[in-house]
Amino acid sequence: MNGSMISPRAVGALYRSSVKEYLRNPVVVGFTAIMPLVLAVFLSLVMGNTEGLTPRHYFPNMLGVSMMWLGMFATAQPLVEQREQKIFRRMWATPLSRTSVLLSQLLFRMTIGVAQGLLFIIVGWVGFGVAVVGNWFLVIAATILGTLVFVSLGYVLAGVARTQEAAPAVAQPLQMAMLFLSGTLLPAAILPGAVQPVLKIVPLTYVADALRQVISGLPPMFPLWADFAVMAGWLVLFFVLAVRLFRWE
Repeated sequence: MNGSMISPRAVGALYRSSVKEYLRNPVVVGFTAIMPLVLAVFLSLVMGNTEGLTPRHYFPNMLGVSMMWLGMFATAQPLVEQREQKIFRRMWATPLSRTSVLLSQLLFRMTIGVAQGLLFIIVGWVGFGVAVVGNWFLVIAATILGTLVFVSLGYVLAGVARTQEAAPAVAQPLQMAMLFLSGTLLPAAILPGAVQPVLKIVPLTYVADALRQVISGLPPMFPLWADFAVMAGWLVLFFVLAVRLFRWE
């Protein structure tokens, strides 16, 4: 396998193969797209009349959760499975470059992230009147950057987990902690004081805050530039860790 040469044809073929594999796996599709959307609808119906817990709050939040699960369940675990099944080793025997493989995987997951964003925006608008009030460029930028943050984290987790059984054991406690310590299920203001310092270091906090600002126009926890800056910082950190920890075999 050549280390750096990019083949557009190979990238396209790998990209299409990844999309087909994703669509054939109902569990992964359910965790990354359907379940967060169902949660957004359910919480909006149950809590929608409570101050601060409206659909304008939950749809951007659950979109952030869907990005997190894209990294946890549609990145980390499949990569570990492919490594255990020697798929990467077989790729070494082909003219494919690592760069082509990584680029196709990255483009595939960015496509899924943007598609999830569109799905949430359409359902939120049609079902609950959650219209995008911000700049569409910022909506797309926040969606792509949030997706990249969690996909990079997925590569880190795939490097840490040595077996298919270990992957969910590593991912689940982390995703549960971020879900409950980021202000996505409940507003940050009502979380215990002891949680507040933790909330400020959780990546999902900044992804969800940025999405709430650019989609719903809700009062921010942090300035939008700070959300983007922190997301970029997490992306750089996760990328560096992924390069150091990820194993092809």
